[in-house]
Amino acid sequence: MAPPMLLYASDFTYFPRRVLIYIKEKKIDPSMITKVPTWFTPEGTMESSSDFPTKPAGSIPILAVPDRKEGQFIYIRQSLAILNYLEDLTEDPSSGLRSATP
Repeated sequence: MAPPMLLYASDFTYFPRRVLIYIKEKKIDPSMITKVPTWFTPEGTMESSSDFPTKPAGSIPILAVPDRKEGQFIYIRQSLAILNYLEDLTEDPSSGLRSATP
């Protein structure tokens, strides 16, 4: 089984929350994606849980997709890019973001 994707996100910010809602609505298997808790420090910097690889530079959400090389990731940034990637992985595209008619 492939290692899970890592989603660097916060429950309290708009764009990461969009991705989290999409994952729940599409009933994506929780074993596919692990949410990495991310938060703002009092100094205004962003940190993530030390139990996971360090959050890459940039704003959240960030989806880290395991690469074939052990321990490396391909990073997808921006909520819409993440939603489109996840849409391609789902089994029932008829119930998703893209419609059959323009």
